[in-house]
Amino acid sequence: MAKESPSPAEANLPFRFLRVIGRGLLRSLFHIEIDGLERLPEGGGYVLTCNHLSWIDPLVLMAHLPAAPRVHYLAAAEYTTEGPWLVRKVVDLAGGIIPVDRQSHRGSRAVVVQSLQVLKGGGVLGIFPEGKCGTEEGCLQPLKDGAALFAARTGRPVQILGISGTVELYFRKRIRVRVGPLLEPRPDEPQDELLARVEQAMAETIPPLDPGQPRVKLLTWLNRIF
Repeated sequence: MAKESPSPAEANLPFRFLRVIGRGLLRSLFHIEIDGLERLPEGGGYVLTCNHLSWIDPLVLMAHLPAAPRVHYLAAAEYTTEGPWLVRKVVDLAGGIIPVDRQSHRGSRAVVVQSLQVLKGGGVLGIFPEGKCGTEEGCLQPLKDGAALFAARTGRPVQILGISGTVELYFRKRIRVRVGPLLEPRPDEPQDELLARVEQAMAETIPPLDPGQPRVKLLTWLNRIF
């Protein structure tokens, strides 16, 4: 059981500590650019979406987005709460993960309940709505309907993010994160229309891949960690 803060919007001390360590480690390995943090809402209670290219994407976001309001990510249970021993211990200590069983959908009701509690408690619900990692920079896979479902059900907005540079990882690779628009659900807007708006905004927010990359590609084994 993860040791969560009393409020979903608060970041506990273990998470704050790991976030600082993680940011330093990531910046020592990669060249990371974050564009538009000032566009994030000051308060929580919204859904955060981002395209997904690699296992490192959530780590980059957790290390560089504000510590509070806390982002709680929907994440595959086999990689987090049921993953390697070290990952399980970190998740248990820092929290911020809502595990999803992608094979059997066991506990799907609990996922919905926890997600709604995060939004109603002023936290941020983080979703990678493609459902799996893409294989090509700049391309967005068809979206699952989770982000639009939670936004439509609660009336909370969807904050769009985009990331590039993580399909292929090597030393000093340039990774770019861009904060896009905040989409408010329209009155009586069908869920599929909201999903289409989210998909379009995500595709437009993905930063272009920087062509000026180092020629010596060290640490390419980073691609094969998961």
